[in-house]
Amino acid sequence: MDIYQNIRDGKYVVKDVPYVPYGEDKEKHMAWRKEEGRLIDLFYADVKEELGITDNPKADKLMSKAWDKGHSGGLWDVYIEAQDMVDLIK
Repeated sequence: MDIYQNIRDGKYVVKDVPYVPYGEDKEKHMAWRKEEGRLIDLFYADVKEELGITDNPKADKLMSKAWDKGHSGGLWDVYIEAQDMVDLIK
């Protein structure tokens, strides 16, 4: 698996549910948020698999820290943060 290629290919981008602002249509907005959450979970699972920490009990904590530090820069930055910290839990 290649996280960089998956990000470039848009694997973790909401495509099938149109974005609608919350104030315009709460139900459609929540459907979009649900799909966004599913794709973030998929990203997390792919990163954990690539880093070899799928069964590590601290993997979710690592991913949470990586998200906090990197998400403002995009998914690639989240991956880099996770990669930088992975030795702490192996």
